[in-house]
Amino acid sequence: MLTIRIIFQLLFTLLFKRSKLPETIDKIDALLTRKVTNEERLRTVAILNRILGTRIMRWIIEFFLCKASKGEFIEINNADFIKRYQRYIPETDERISWANWANTQKSQPLHFLIPGNGPHIDVVLNYKKLGDYDFDGLKNIQKLIKDAETKGLRVRSVASGHSLSDIAVTGDFMISTKKMTKPQRRANQPYIKDEFRNGHRAYIHKEGDVIEEKRYLFETGSGTLLEDLKQILEKEGLAFPNMGGSDVQGFMGAASTSTHGSGIGLKPFPDLIKSMVLISSNGKAFRLEPEDGITDPPLYAQSDEYKVHGIELIQDNDLFYSTTVSMGCFGIIFSVVIEVVDFYYLKEERTPSTWEVEREKLITLGLNHIRNNRHFELAVNPYPVNEKGELDKVHGSRYCIVTTRNVISKPSSDQSNSPTEKRNFLSSLASGLYFVGSISVFMFNRKPNNIPKSISGSLKRIVDCDKEGGGYSDKYYNVLNQGLLEMKFFGYASEIAFTMQDNTYIHAIDKILEESVRMAEEHGQYNPSPIAIRFTDDSHSYLSMMHNMAACSVEVVSLKGFIGGEDFQRRIEREMIAFNGRPHWGLHLESLSFDRIEKLYPKFPVWLEAYKKFNASRVFNNPFTDRTGISAVLDKQEAFME
Repeated sequence: MLTIRIIFQLLFTLLFKRSKLPETIDKIDALLTRKVTNEERLRTVAILNRILGTRIMRWIIEFFLCKASKGEFIEINNADFIKRYQRYIPETDERISWANWANTQKSQPLHFLIPGNGPHIDVVLNYKKLGDYDFDGLKNIQKLIKDAETKGLRVRSVASGHSLSDIAVTGDFMISTKKMTKPQRRANQPYIKDEFRNGHRAYIHKEGDVIEEKRYLFETGSGTLLEDLKQILEKEGLAFPNMGGSDVQGFMGAASTSTHGSGIGLKPFPDLIKSMVLISSNGKAFRLEPEDGITDPPLYAQSDEYKVHGIELIQDNDLFYSTTVSMGCFGIIFSVVIEVVDFYYLKEERTPSTWEVEREKLITLGLNHIRNNRHFELAVNPYPVNEKGELDKVHGSRYCIVTTRNVISKPSSDQSNSPTEKRNFLSSLASGLYFVGSISVFMFNRKPNNIPKSISGSLKRIVDCDKEGGGYSDKYYNVLNQGLLEMKFFGYASEIAFTMQDNTYIHAIDKILEESVRMAEEHGQYNPSPIAIRFTDDSHSYLSMMHNMAACSVEVVSLKGFIGGEDFQRRIEREMIAFNGRPHWGLHLESLSFDRIEKLYPKFPVWLEAYKKFNASRVFNNPFTDRTGISAVLDKQEAFME
């Protein structure tokens, strides 16, 4: 097989002829991108992981890494990767050690509970059988909450463990949402208002104009993984209006932390939600919607959801927009009705530039420049590099890639193996191999001063635009999804959102770049990845980072095991306080104080009133609510009542 033979040639060059590695990579990448189909690429990843994941191959790779490090032991362990990829479920609910993907958060809950009656594997294959509502699963969670309250314990839910922060951590009852995958159906129940049953109209910004777009309603279990839900929607001829760069999260885990994609006319994930079922303290179940919600109250009062199962309808803006981004503090969200669109395709172009050039465009052209495309984002080398690849503040420039994406008609089938239908081969292949993260960290830790050159090199290898490579066209989720498997388990990020109302976001980015260079020059501390800059429309959700403002989100990415990575991110987060940056609820390390949250979010007092209502028993408190001072709100309320 051509691919396997060439990959082993690349590994041989890496281990024995590293001086020729750059030119070898470029030649191999061009050849394989041209000749290998996407399906063959995925098969290659699976084959290589099976071969190189065997114990003896891991020992061989570790031996050469140890030899290169002059005796330091370098371990490559793929056990955690295999467990997560195979959607592992523990055999017992007791004595479980849980950790998030980056291992920045760990806990050993008294019980690790997996309620719900939906499947956690083969969800897509079985989605036609998952149309009925899981009332038994709902009752099971209600019982778990009441049991925890009786025992004075706390309850938190967790999906994929993708969050960097401690919002899901608990030492008491940890509920996994893996089996909360029912229902999977179009939302056309009798109590849904007629105007929403067969599609309705919505409006988005595009190229400086406001355009009309048809939307539909789909109901799903809150634990359904994005990678499953996108395929289920496709089978129904539907699609997400937008996605982030990864699809490994559970839907509600992504929405409740205000995960977003890129596109100044496109809103973040929580704004897809039009209705949700929340199980709050005392096991009470509510169907929450805004005041002009999709449900007809008189018809709902006659439904089994209310009459038999006691799910109370509440249509209230403050309660709804507080709950859509609530980080699990209000209870367990069991199911959601989301707004989706007709299935579509995207064309992506990655064009080379420099931050200095793009910065000037952002200042002079502003939002009009960003709105010229449905999606617009930047990946910037934080280090100015000269022609020799050296860090050079005087003569160097910060290489960057400008990524744009726009809707196209379905590509013709006879072009399925053309270069324009595929990403650069090696960059996407490498992100799927379980050992690449370990090797990358080893190389960056050993020679950190090579990082500026390495970042520019990796960015240059993914250039793919009309002038160079022709761009990449595919189903929307393949275009929006960045990379394959392993690097999503290996990388972690810290992200902060800034207002687009003035040039504050530009000054914040300048400060991040300045601090990156200072840390490198004064302390030899580098960051191993480019910074990502994305733009998003405002959000109705009161604690969304995008609430009441079009936002620029800046993401600083690192790798597990990279020395100083977490501390570097903490320094950046602290520096961003001066720019009123809003940290991503799932992607931050530095503690957010109660006063800072109050300053950043004008609707925080309203959100706290909803918190008091739905978490009156304190059962959904955890280390996150404790350290931010949110837990103390209920203590003060009780003291006042006494």
